[in-house]
Amino acid sequence: MGKLCMNSLKHSTKQTLGQLLIRSFRSNEHACLTRSAESLGFSKSMPRAVILTDFHRESFTIIGHLYMETFQRIGLEVSHLSTPVSQEERRALSEEFKDSLFFHNTVGKS
Repeated sequence: MGKLCMNSLKHSTKQTLGQLLIRSFRSNEHACLTRSAESLGFSKSMPRAVILTDFHRESFTIIGHLYMETFQRIGLEVSHLSTPVSQEERRALSEEFKDSLFFHNTVGKS
């Protein structure tokens, strides 16, 4: 499984988002996914979520899409991108998505 990094969130928001993900993957019902981000305690100013995935690993691609769909269903703005392979690419992503929340769906090696 990939690493999920939520360093940019406050502890209470991490718990809420983590609980939402766990509930959504444990349940076949998607009722919890149809609620808005605001009704789940997120503010309208919730940062964009950026999922960085090792697309060359098929299972990671599937999990990345599940994260993306989950976040979109609760009303978050999401970008699903390939894991950067160089320091320059990481720097460019950091600048482009300065106030975003990054999720690392990767084993950490290319």
